[in-house]
Amino acid sequence: MNRGAAAVSRPTELVRARAVSKTFGADALATNVLHDVSFVLPPGELTLLMGPSGSGKTTFISILAGVMRPSEGEVHLCGSEISALSENAVSRV
Repeated sequence: MNRGAAAVSRPTELVRARAVSKTFGADALATNVLHDVSFVLPPGELTLLMGPSGSGKTTFISILAGVMRPSEGEVHLCGSEISALSENAVSRV
């Protein structure tokens, strides 16, 4: 008897970054690399990140991957807020 496949919930967003900012250094030496960046990547979507050298592309990707933490804002990966997880938890995600 075939009972049918169980309904599988697919995320509507693979990655969501909300109001992400990243600053390196402090006080007079502070350098704002990203300021209030928001981004949504649906599953299956092909997205390219372009910009001039030094514009923050690698920093942004590192934050989306959980390798680097944002100074402000939050990042969700498949519904889990990775910007609030420990390093061990991020490596499991």
